[in-house]
Amino acid sequence: MSTEYKIEVMQAYLDGKSIEFKFKPSFGSNWGMLRVTHIGIGTHWDWNNYDYRVKGEKWINIYTNGLPGNKIYPSKKEAIENAQSPEVKQFKLEEG
Repeated sequence: MSTEYKIEVMQAYLDGKSIEFKFKPSFGSNWGMLRVTHIGIGTHWDWNNYDYRVKGEKWINIYTNGLPGNKIYPSKKEAIENAQSPEVKQFKLEEG
């Protein structure tokens, strides 16, 4: 997981967006809502044992031919992980 992704999630938290988390490894673990009581003042992010994402995001991969992929991902991280090459770009779908 890149530093840029971690910063993106933590900045979203500071901006008041809802954050979800789940225990690693991901099998058998569901996404839960991060609450103030989970982090609170003096925020501690446990990136070694948990995955975090901004709730409600929808991402697609755009391939080099300009066509979108056929799957929507819940996070930029998952879109990148499922891209078929490093030239694939990720695009966030807007709500509404």
